[in-house]
Amino acid sequence: YSAAGGSGGSVNLDVGELSGSGKIQARGGALEQSGAGGRVAVSYNVMGFTPAQFEVLGGQGTSAKGGNGTLFLKSKAETYGDLIVDGQSLSSANDKSPIPAGYTFNNIVLRNSAVVLGDHPLNITGQLRLENNSTLTHTRGLESGLLINASSVFVDPTSRIDVSARGYRGGLQDGAPCEGETLGGVFAVRQFSGGSYGGLGGKGSGNPESIAYGSPSEPIYLGSGG
Repeated sequence: YSAAGGSGGSVNLDVGELSGSGKIQARGGALEQSGAGGRVAVSYNVMGFTPAQFEVLGGQGTSAKGGNGTLFLKSKAETYGDLIVDGQSLSSANDKSPIPAGYTFNNIVLRNSAVVLGDHPLNITGQLRLENNSTLTHTRGLESGLLINASSVFVDPTSRIDVSARGYRGGLQDGAPCEGETLGGVFAVRQFSGGSYGGLGGKGSGNPESIAYGSPSEPIYLGSGG
C-alpha cells in the first residue's frame, strides 16, 4: 500500500499590517503520494513580509509530488490583487497547479521552478511574469489552448511559456490507433510520419505528408500528433 499525504489548508488574512520574521504556510503532506499545497490570501495596507516567508508548496513525496498551491496578495488600494505560484526552487509536479477560471488579477507571478497550467483565459490588468526556471503550459489535448490577456508579459532567460508536446495524440497514445491525431480530432497522420501544423512533418519513404494548417497571425489550433 502507498501512504498518501493530505493537502495544505487555508489562510485568509485581512490586516492593516503584516510583519515579523516568521512564516505563513499551507504545505501539502510529503508521503509517497503527496498532498497539494493549499491557498493563502492576504489583504493588507502595509506588507512587511518577504516572498520567502510564504510557503504554499505541494508535498515532495517519494512517488508522486503534490501540485503547488496559490498565494494571493492584495493591497487595499488595488482592484484585483496579485496571484503568485512559488515553487521554492524545488522540483514541481507537472500538470498539478491550475489557475482557476473566472478571475482577473493585477499581476500573475510564477517563480522559483513553478509549473503552472493555464487551461482558462488569463485576464491580467498588469503583468504576467515568469522567473527562475518557471513554466506556463496547458493540459495536453486542450483545444482552447493557452489564452493570455495582459498589459505586459515578462519571461526571464531561465523560464518558458511552453506548449510543446501538448497537442493532439500521437499514434498508439492514450487509445489512439497507429495514425496520429490532427485538426478536428481526425486520425489522419500516417504511421512513420511526423505531425504537421505550421510546417510539414517529416515522413517515411512512400508515406504521404499530412497538411499544414492554421493562420500565422492568429494561431489557435493544437499541433498534430505523429
